[in-house]
Amino acid sequence: MGSSKNDAILKHIENYSKHIDEFRSQANSQGIWLFISTFGCWSINIPLIQFIAAILLFCLFIFNSK
Repeated sequence: MGSSKNDAILKHIENYSKHIDEFRSQANSQGIWLFISTFGCWSINIPLIQFIAAILLFCLFIFNSK
């Protein structure tokens, strides 16, 4: 009986560990796009690139519902 509870707890810990790994990989990917978009919005004097970066930044925040 105690062994089955331990197995269930171990399974929950493994699932949570997978969730943390997925979150970290998504956060790294989103952080890169956020940096590029912010850089394009505020640091570059070419209006076309600023516009594209602003759209990417908008999409990043609005459509990021994974």
